[in-house]
Amino acid sequence: KKRGAAVNAMDIAEELLNKHDITILCETDDYLGLIKPSGMVCSHAHKTTKGKSIDVSLEDAISRLRIPLSTVNMEMGKGGGGVGGRGIVHRLDRGTSGCILLAKTDEAHLRFVCEFFVRGVEKQYRALIPGMLKEHEGELVSRVEGKPARSKYCVEEVYGENTASLI
Repeated sequence: KKRGAAVNAMDIAEELLNKHDITILCETDDYLGLIKPSGMVCSHAHKTTKGKSIDVSLEDAISRLRIPLSTVNMEMGKGGGGVGGRGIVHRLDRGTSGCILLAKTDEAHLRFVCEFFVRGVEKQYRALIPGMLKEHEGELVSRVEGKPARSKYCVEEVYGENTASLI
């Protein structure tokens, strides 16, 4: 493709899926809703000792296609406590696949961050775990980064002879 040529939205979606296993769920002028694959980091807050990233991050994949992203988190990701990366409203761990929201504008980014902060966003997770839990429904209580964390769960399906459960 010629530099500066208009980029077709279908070409972008196809390239993200084929090269990076990223699926676009929805897109507006303000945001992108994507499925991030397991194994991909959201952004590279830290580089290798040689100063180079060893793999492509979600931010890298989107930026290479010249999709505009918010710059709100640029400084926060450099040790300032933010999630880092252009457009990254929230993050998913490298080993986690799932829906992630990227802001295209600074205004949208600030709105979304506020919604997450006041817990206006309901997050749901699904996990395949070994074995079977004693209770069909319950609450897991733990600590994450020193802070109390609570997650309600419900067993959706048990596989094999109690070899794995989808919660």
